[in-house]
Order: sequence, then C-alpha cells, then structure tokens
Amino acid sequence: MSGKTENPMGEFFRTVFGVVFVIVFLGGMLWAFGYLSPFGLPGMGGSTTLSDDTTREVSYVEPEVQAPLDSPPVSAVWSCDWSPTMDEDWHDDILCIKGSGSLRPSLLEDWDFVTQADMMQAAAEFEVYLNSTEGTTSEDGVRAPVFTGP
Repeated sequence: MSGKTENPMGEFFRTVFGVVFVIVFLGGMLWAFGYLSPFGLPGMGGSTTLSDDTTREVSYVEPEVQAPLDSPPVSAVWSCDWSPTMDEDWHDDILCIKGSGSLRPSLLEDWDFVTQADMMQAAAEFEVYLNSTEGTTSEDGVRAPVFTGP
C-alpha cells in the first residue's frame, strides 16, 4: 500500500469543480461571441436590434448641389514632346498629342545616331507641319510622313 491516503470526498469535489468550471467557461465563450443572443443574452457586442422602448434618431445630410464641372477644352493643335519608348529605337521617342488622339512619328530615320536635342528640334518642326493645313487629313487623323530632319 502506498503512503497516499484516499479521500473519496476530495476526489468527488475535484471532479464536480472541474466539470462546473468547463461548463462555465464554455458558456462564457458562447455568451461573449453572441451565440446566446436568441436566448436573450446578447453578449459583449450588445444587441443588434432595438427593444420597443428605445428610439433612435436618424438625421439625413443633404448633399451640396454643385454645378457640373466643365470638361477641359480639347486642344485644337498638335503638341509634340519627348516621350522615350525604351525600345532601343531613338527615332520614335517623340509623342504628338491633339486632344485625346496621339501619334508617335518616326523622325530622323536616316540618321545613325540622334540626341534628345536633335529629336526635340525635329519634333518642333514636325509639330509645325502637323498644325499646318497640309499635315492633316479630314476625319481619321494625320497623314504622317517620315521626317528626315534638317
């Protein structure tokens, strides 16, 4: 026989206490997360419905009426500027824009090496060409010749 004395009442209370603790713990978790709200226990988040004796004021804010914004005027002239394509072809690094239309001409194609200054000069001359009457067609945009530069 071992030196431990058996106490049947102590074992009983320890078992009952353990079972009650588990039930209270699980019930508390169900209450905290709102799983007991159908039984009138809304949990920590509170009730999502209003009882009959509670009224809630609702206020509406009228939105400000603003005048419609005018769209910016569509440019009536062509504007050409530096816009590198990063495709190792320096001859198409100019982008010409008129309103919502754009054109990427191939300038100075017969030159083996061009600088940004060369392209900007050619772009300025090409822009003048586009804005002249001979540089445009009727509806479908621009008839863009290959510009060979000065």
